[in-house]
Formats: sequence, structure tokens, C-alpha cells
Amino acid sequence: MSKIELLAKIELLNKYEAMMEELKAEADTIRNTIKAEMEAREVEELIAGQYIVRYTAILSNRFDSTAFK
Repeated sequence: MSKIELLAKIELLNKYEAMMEELKAEADTIRNTIKAEMEAREVEELIAGQYIVRYTAILSNRFDSTAFK
């Protein structure tokens, strides 16, 4: 692989990683919007067409001994 090809691959990789971060942020925004709607309706399960969405809060009372040290 030549230097030019390697440079092109690196630039393409950087472009794809930037796109992935942007899409992940957009997916998180959509996910939070759905959670907010479910909280507004006060439901833990929502049926929308062919999809079933479940959102529940999980509480953990485990003691973290590593952080305690």
C-alpha cells in the first residue's frame, strides 16, 4: 500500500468515526425523547405498531469495595 493510499484510508476512517459519533448522539437524543414520552405517560411498556418498547429503572444496592479503598 502506497503512502497516498494509506493517507486516503486514514482520512476515510476519520470521516467514518466522526459520522458514527454524530449518529450515536442522534440515536441518544431519540432514545431520550422516547423515555421522556414514556415517563409522561407513566408507563414502563409502550406498544407502537409492531414495536414494544420497555424502559425501567434498575436500582442496585451493591457495595463497591474497590471504590471504597
